[in-house]
Amino acid sequence: MRVTSIETPHFGFNDNLYDFISKNISSLKENSVVFISSKIVAISQRRYFFYKRDFYQERERLKKNLIKKEAEKIYKKISSNKEYFITKKNAALILNAGIDPYNNECFIIYPKRPFLVAKNIYFYLKKKFKINRLGVVIVDSKTEPFRRGKRGFSLGFYGISPYLKETANLNFSYNVVDSLAALVDCFMSIPKKRIPLVLIEKIDKLVEFKEKNFQNDFFLSKERDIFGKFIY
Repeated sequence: MRVTSIETPHFGFNDNLYDFISKNISSLKENSVVFISSKIVAISQRRYFFYKRDFYQERERLKKNLIKKEAEKIYKKISSNKEYFITKKNAALILNAGIDPYNNECFIIYPKRPFLVAKNIYFYLKKKFKINRLGVVIVDSKTEPFRRGKRGFSLGFYGISPYLKETANLNFSYNVVDSLAALVDCFMSIPKKRIPLVLIEKIDKLVEFKEKNFQNDFFLSKERDIFGKFIY
C-alpha cells in the first residue's frame, strides 16, 4: 500500500471541483482510492455563509440557525465558553451538524448528497484515466465521546465496499472505509499545509472494488443498530 498526500493551491470560492482534481492528480493506476476533503466539495457547491468577523453575536446567531436547519436531530445543547450542539448528521454523531468556521470569514456546511458526489467523481476519473478498479471517498473529521482529538471519517464513497475484504462475507464486518479516512485525515489536518487530496495505491489486499451504492447497507436503521435505543 502506498499513500501519497497532494499539496495543492488554495481552492477558491469560484473554483471548479473537477478542474481542480484534474490539475492536481496527473495519473491514476488500477487499485487506487482517491480521498477528497469535504471542505472543497462543500465550497464547490456554494455551501458556505459569510459573516462579519467583528460582530460576535450576529455570527453566533447565524451558526445556531444553520445548525437547526442542517441537523437531522439535535440531542443536547452544551454551554461553556462557547455554545455547542450534539447532533446527528449524515448518520454520524457530531458537534454542530458538522458546521465549521473557515478562514474567519464564513461557515461551511456539509456538502449535499456526498455519495452521489463520490459516484460522479468516480466515473469522471475512471473515464479520464481509463481504469476500472478505483474508489473515491469524501472525508471529514469529528470529535468522539470519551476521547480527546478529532478523527477522520467518510461522508460518502463510491467504487469500493466499505468493509475489509477479508470480513466482507462473514457474520461480522470491519469498517475499512472509515479507518482509511482516519488515516488520510492525518495528512489533511497537518497545520500550515494545504492537502485536500490524498491517494492510496496498491490497496486491493484491503478493499474490494465494486460499482455499487452501499449507503443503505452501510447506514444502520434503529432496528439494526445495537445502539439504536439510545440515539434514535
